[in-house]
Amino acid sequence: MKSRALLLCSAFAGVSSTLLASIAHAAAPGGSTDDNLVSYEPPSTERRGGLAVGLTSGLSLVNFSGYPNRATALGDPDQQVDTGAALGSTFGVWAGGAIRDWLTVGGGLAGTSTLGGDYVGSSTAFVLHVEGFPLWALGGGFRDIGLSVDGGLGVARIYAASDQKLENVLADAGLPSFVSASVFYEPFRFWHFSTGPAVTFGHTFSQTMTVSQGMLGWRFVFYADQPKNKAASASGASSSTLF
Repeated sequence: MKSRALLLCSAFAGVSSTLLASIAHAAAPGGSTDDNLVSYEPPSTERRGGLAVGLTSGLSLVNFSGYPNRATALGDPDQQVDTGAALGSTFGVWAGGAIRDWLTVGGGLAGTSTLGGDYVGSSTAFVLHVEGFPLWALGGGFRDIGLSVDGGLGVARIYAASDQKLENVLADAGLPSFVSASVFYEPFRFWHFSTGPAVTFGHTFSQTMTVSQGMLGWRFVFYADQPKNKAASASGASSSTLF
């Protein structure tokens, strides 16, 4: 368990650092420093800034496979439970801040569950959320293409579909690790909201269970500071709007 957690942390840190480095390289510097490097004036917000709250939801293809959370059950084919590839519902919700037009960080929840079939699989995780817009420097619609990564810990279980009260756990992941990556496009704007499609791939894993999922969904994000198109166009950052 410890080795898996360390592996997750290392992988998440590596992906996050690579994403942030790419974004920082692509984004033009917008501040100024004095000779003593003791003051910094951040650039004005062109597209997104301040408090940010996001929600992504959609249909997914998901597979739960696991064992009861007992050492004696591991590797026993008679105790393994597998949902097979199943239609599922996936969501992600987070809150944080848009530090720059091209970088947002926060924390939240991510989860998925099966829809129909002989088994009911369900997983939820508390996550650290990091997203950026690596093509920001290209301007125009490229400024609405983003990448995000999530990582954290949670729970995952499998029940029989006939167990309507979900009282008899057939397989339990214990305290599994979770990691996911998303590609999204948010060109539509109304009031303080930006919205658009998203594709997400996620993986939950522990010694007793693995959950793999791929989601096609839609995301909505509230930005406390989101200038109108007129201001954005003056700096070459035009985008689509609903209103």
